[in-house]
Amino acid sequence: MQQSLELSKNINFDEGIGEAAGWMAYLYEQEGKIQQAIDYYNMALSIAKRTGSETGEAVIYGNLAAIYKDQGKIELALS
Repeated sequence: MQQSLELSKNINFDEGIGEAAGWMAYLYEQEGKIQQAIDYYNMALSIAKRTGSETGEAVIYGNLAAIYKDQGKIELALS
């Protein structure tokens, strides 16, 4: 995934960057590296917003909410 992210960055392919960042976030989340997952989800979210991907935004917000819920941070999950 890291290579995909770097290649997408090299050619300024926003959709590829966003997709790779989302998968990187997922992988970090599965490893229990929560802060790294949040960072990558936020990267993917900013790209989804910039490119107008409402579906992408919704998925990422859901993923972030799940992380915060699992950490017991209900207020963050709801925001």
